[in-house]
Amino acid sequence: LKHWHINPLFLAHKKSGFTMIAFYKNRLLLIFFTFLFGSLFSQKKILTEKQIDSVYISIVTDKLFNDRGITKVLELYNKAKQANYVNGQIKTLYRLAELESGLSNYTKSLDYINILKPLALSNENYEYYVNALCIESKNFYCDKNYTQSLKILNQAKIYIPNIENIEAKRKAKIDVNIYKYFTFQISKIPEKSYRDSMIVTSKKVCAESFLLKDKKIRANRLLFSSTWAAQPLIDLDRLAEANKYLKIGESQ
Repeated sequence: LKHWHINPLFLAHKKSGFTMIAFYKNRLLLIFFTFLFGSLFSQKKILTEKQIDSVYISIVTDKLFNDRGITKVLELYNKAKQANYVNGQIKTLYRLAELESGLSNYTKSLDYINILKPLALSNENYEYYVNALCIESKNFYCDKNYTQSLKILNQAKIYIPNIENIEAKRKAKIDVNIYKYFTFQISKIPEKSYRDSMIVTSKKVCAESFLLKDKKIRANRLLFSSTWAAQPLIDLDRLAEANKYLKIGESQ
């Protein structure tokens, strides 16, 4: 921010008035979050659980799928440890595993998962335990270890009934089946029946998605699960059934 200056070409733009407003607005937001992180992440200060949750919400965004994002989440994880806030540790460990996996750093992702899983189990946080297993399965199918991926997802199914919140339980069922679908789709194993497995799995996602209370998430899950169901149905020339699922997607 010390060397911040305005490019003259920027001022000459015919829509400069509106652009300037957006420019200053973004700069103010940047200054705000820099101040927020600077004040909250001083080495001596121990954050409260409420502060940790507040910062966590602000950094759960796709824009953080980079090394800078990992640094911010790692800082928050250390603050959660410092405050002995276990749920904060669980959430940040999951986010770290998710970010590293998204950046194809599967070994690092598994390192965080291996810390997260016993912590989640010992605190009966089955929602995040299942979430961790889903990311772990993704790491294995991206590494072409499809058998291990499916094995982990079958383990995840065992813990879903322990999730008390009904909406979270439904989301967990959906997520497990989403990762199973990807594993079947990528592996194409067994060759003669993998499309049948894709159809069964996507139908489960679709059926469970109808029950979600969150309208935005429900529409999103119905859109892609119906499309997923239609694709292998078309490949198998089951066109009437495929059309039924395409209409579900179109209605979203």
